[in-house]
Amino acid sequence: MTTPYWRYPPQLNGRMIPTHSVAQDGYFVYCLGEDVLDPRKFRLHADDAISVEQMFNIVTPIDLLRFSWHTRQPETMPTSRDIINSGTVSFKNGDLVSAGDSLLGITIGTPDSPFTPDDYERQCQISGASVSGNNGTFTVTGVPWNQGDIVGGEAAMLNNSAMVTDLADTGVTVRMLGLRWVSRAYLYISGAWEEKLAITEHVDHEWYRTDLALHLSQFTGATGVKFELTLELQA
Repeated sequence: MTTPYWRYPPQLNGRMIPTHSVAQDGYFVYCLGEDVLDPRKFRLHADDAISVEQMFNIVTPIDLLRFSWHTRQPETMPTSRDIINSGTVSFKNGDLVSAGDSLLGITIGTPDSPFTPDDYERQCQISGASVSGNNGTFTVTGVPWNQGDIVGGEAAMLNNSAMVTDLADTGVTVRMLGLRWVSRAYLYISGAWEEKLAITEHVDHEWYRTDLALHLSQFTGATGVKFELTLELQA
């Protein structure tokens, strides 16, 4: 059984009930929950995916496999924003908050307090740095606030072990990346999963799509279908 992500709305402890089907039509029944009263909590990170799949054998030709999708982008999903665009950034491998510490990160004097506590564990994209190892996408491991030599949120700790100290580097762009749920449908073709549909809703948007279908008229024999939900970065 899969983990209980697929419990909204909850039915029979997370199981889906086929509707509008009769026996001769055939339908898929997925077991999508856990038989526990207090399921463990899960935290997905960027690029983590959860999916359900079903292999089946097409004996009588089928034109379309119809399905419905309910997608919701919560209003609390992080959105992308520019911290600084082609500006001055100091990269510090140590001495980030005060002299002698071993913290790695960046400081930005302008604009004031560019980072916030909500940036913790988000992805920070850096480009344009003079030292190539200072460029890339890194997790924010902390936002010091009025500590040591730091004023407000002018600094962000990053998980870049290759960071090279470079003070007042110019022409650097720093951007916080957003997150989006992306729904996908795949068909199993020639021994591999092939993506056939992908949908990303707007933030604070909830939508029921009842007219989706996968085209199967060209297939006979063993094939499969997979539905996947991925938490993806958005620039």
